[in-house]
Amino acid sequence: MKTILLTLLLLPITLFSQNDVIYDVASIPPKYPGGNLKMSEFIAKHFEYPEIAREMGEQGTIWVEFVVYSDGNIRYAKVVKGVSASLDAESIRVIELMPKWKPGEQAGKKVNVRFTIPIKAKLGLTKGQKSRKKEERKNR
Repeated sequence: MKTILLTLLLLPITLFSQNDVIYDVASIPPKYPGGNLKMSEFIAKHFEYPEIAREMGEQGTIWVEFVVYSDGNIRYAKVVKGVSASLDAESIRVIELMPKWKPGEQAGKKVNVRFTIPIKAKLGLTKGQKSRKKEERKNR
């Protein structure tokens, strides 16, 4: 009976591997290829402002959390603080398009690390709005 109980107690431990551990902080954090500037450029290039968000005048900062796995792939992207359903969904879409990252390291080994970034969604002015603003400034 003791042998069976001991085996049952050890079973959960043997099913949980080191590859499943997700660190909140690593001694060497994950890095987007080319650094933060390249990541910002990637997001700006691929972010397609949803038409419904444009019509509703929605804008703001979407905070997206994801895991950079030890192989550099992005998994488990989710919005932790959003603006609207359409902007949140677009932010997730862009994160999931990202190329492989340089993974984080802990004690000299590549590890899975949770990462959170802000994505700023801001409506720009149309050409008509820009020319009206320019005209208003002249008339002041």
